[in-house]
Amino acid sequence: MDNDRIGALNLRLIEDYLYDDDHHSYVYERDNTCIIVDDNLCKQIGDHIFDYSKYCEMQNKYVNRYDLLYRFNMIDNSIYSQVEEWLNKKVDDIQLEDKGNAFSKGHIDNTPLEKKFEDVFTDIYGNDALAYLNKEVPVSLNNGHTGSIDYVLERDNGNIAIEENGVIYHHPVIIGNDRYAQQLEKQNTLALYNYKVYRFSAENLMFKNSVIERI
Repeated sequence: MDNDRIGALNLRLIEDYLYDDDHHSYVYERDNTCIIVDDNLCKQIGDHIFDYSKYCEMQNKYVNRYDLLYRFNMIDNSIYSQVEEWLNKKVDDIQLEDKGNAFSKGHIDNTPLEKKFEDVFTDIYGNDALAYLNKEVPVSLNNGHTGSIDYVLERDNGNIAIEENGVIYHHPVIIGNDRYAQQLEKQNTLALYNYKVYRFSAENLMFKNSVIERI
């Protein structure tokens, strides 16, 4: 950690979250903004990978608690320059494309993970509730790129993004630093757009009552 930069950014450490003996994240706050700094979370140590459901549960806890959440993967201390950049970034700094502004309420064929989530969602809110889930929503990201959000719930006080994350395509150790950086850039851009980004893994969705409580 670069304690001088952390102090200069007025970040207060509130948790050192452990996924296992080798992987952890620093959780900071500044006013009502949460900053999660992963300590080289993509590093491979032997054949073991940490429980990805813990990753999702930790993020969801802090997304729910704070108005804004940014997340970064620290490979070296230069990451705190990126933290400062995002804390000062405005929506106008993002190179927008028109195709990132439209919502689609159409429900294309589900993956098994999406089917599980929709089943739980309708169990809570009824079959008509799917009409409120905008699916596969395109969104303009930094540098003119366009991403897709699994589900969006539109609200007057900021939208909710829901991502259904399979381990193979989202676990930091499996996907590596470059793809994980892309994932975090997408998430941070959504936060800048006033989205709260919640993540559910296949393991999270195995326990229906727990998922109902979280939703």
